[in-house]
Amino acid sequence: MRFSGKFLRGLSILIALTLLSAGAGFAQSTATLSGTVTDPTGAVVPGATITIRSLATGVERSTVSDESGNYTAPSLQPGDYTETVNAPGFARYTVQKLTLEVDGHVTVNAKIALASAGETVQVEGTPPAIET
Repeated sequence: MRFSGKFLRGLSILIALTLLSAGAGFAQSTATLSGTVTDPTGAVVPGATITIRSLATGVERSTVSDESGNYTAPSLQPGDYTETVNAPGFARYTVQKLTLEVDGHVTVNAKIALASAGETVQVEGTPPAIET
């Protein structure tokens, strides 16, 4: 059976549009967590390790703050998370429950305190989401 060139072009366009719309739907089913890590004086803290743990699955993901103290964790599945920030010479900073929504962006600016070994600062509650 032979197909006309017009039919094949139309079929190719339909397949391409289907694949593009499937990819767009997948991209919208994730969330992003970002923020800036600073010390008590407001100076940025580069090299801090930020660990994000899913409360539903226990899966952890880590990132490190850049030279400006900024960090980003894109493509997270929607749900509830715990965030922990660690840096040498500073107290551990923990947010017990962050809720990430589909296509959402939550910003957590962690102000970490100077500390002796083993000291932890725990934050209760959920910070407000910032719409981009």
